[in-house]
Amino acid sequence: MRTTQRDLLVTTAERLFAEHLAGEKLLTNRSIWRTFPTVRCGSWRHENVVLLGDSAHTAHFSIGSGTKLAMEDAIALADAVLSSARAAGCTTSLDLSSFEVVNASRAWLFGQFRRGIDIVFANEDEIRALFEDNSSPFDTLTRRLAGHGVLAAVKVGKDGAWIGQGEKLHRVEPRRVAEVVDTNGAGDAWAAGFLFAHLSGWPLPACGELASLMGAETVSHLGPIIPASHWPELHAVARALDPKTARG
Repeated sequence: MRTTQRDLLVTTAERLFAEHLAGEKLLTNRSIWRTFPTVRCGSWRHENVVLLGDSAHTAHFSIGSGTKLAMEDAIALADAVLSSARAAGCTTSLDLSSFEVVNASRAWLFGQFRRGIDIVFANEDEIRALFEDNSSPFDTLTRRLAGHGVLAAVKVGKDGAWIGQGEKLHRVEPRRVAEVVDTNGAGDAWAAGFLFAHLSGWPLPACGELASLMGAETVSHLGPIIPASHWPELHAVARALDPKTARG
């Protein structure tokens, strides 16, 4: 039987790693070692679309897939967006997204807090993951987050929310609903209500009330989109919450 170059490589590798193999045979596959061509797009963007991972450039075989490249690209994109927003004097907000995201990017998140983030949104799982703390009460965790120089908005589901800024801490009471139908999108609606009120100059307790209204409305029906027929009543309730309306 003819000895191939592959056989010689396997034999050499078995001899090199004999101590670790302890008499076992080296298992092989059909990996083809060659000069790997790298293909990159001339631009990472087209109009308002940004390319990440495999769509922007090929992945070297030592990585195995484009997932790692895509994650690195996403971090670079987030850095660039936040840097541009800061340079333009924009108000910046960051939602921690999920406890898995927090666990994978904790160092990056704290780095962004140091560089300057105005508002940070988190839910129960995310704030515990951020500080790796499964026992402290949520008001304590909200204070810890606010201690990093951000406006901290921590949503705690049916128990409402906590808002912290500097030394100030506000409890947001939950808005009760007749029936929770679907929680999909409720956190995003909560954040949207809070941002609208905050950017309109409302005091923090009122921001929390509007956020709670939007979150409660979203869980009251299927899907994350609030039906058009519900908006007139929502607008009326929101106007009543507006401090300018109350003063008038």
